[in-house]
Amino acid sequence: MDRHHTGIGDLQAIAKERLPPGAYVYVAGGAGDERTMRDNIEAFGRWRFVPRVLVDTSARTLSTTVLGRPIALPIGIAPFALQRLLDPEAERATTRAAAAAGTLATVPTLTSYRHAELQAAADGPRWLQLYVQLDRAWPFAARPADRAVPPCDHPGTLANHLHESFPPD
Repeated sequence: MDRHHTGIGDLQAIAKERLPPGAYVYVAGGAGDERTMRDNIEAFGRWRFVPRVLVDTSARTLSTTVLGRPIALPIGIAPFALQRLLDPEAERATTRAAAAAGTLATVPTLTSYRHAELQAAADGPRWLQLYVQLDRAWPFAARPADRAVPPCDHPGTLANHLHESFPPD
């Protein structure tokens, strides 16, 4: 893979080219009218890296703490539901990568694997994204905490996107 991309737009184009249409729509879109997603993109665009020159970097460290727990990088992996749409290892690969980097992985509510499987995959720091469901009839609300969500054959039916729709065949 070419590692000389100029920005997120390049990576989105590659994803659209390589992913099945339903999986692309799921990962490229946001909830509702996607306003929060647009706001986040605009906010991220306002960040600037400030190069530092002629500064002693012999004793540098990227380590920090999050809620008192040390991590090696000031970056964590955000929760992302239904990762198995993109890779069969899904959250197992994500937790392994985070543990290898010495940083935090947040497991999504709709994980593809049982939490015990994620613990066995890597013993790094993990948080759990938890959506408390007031409606106990919601299909995932009553499942035991250590149950995984089954793979989804039709991700387009799960996504609420205004720009595209991919119903099941």
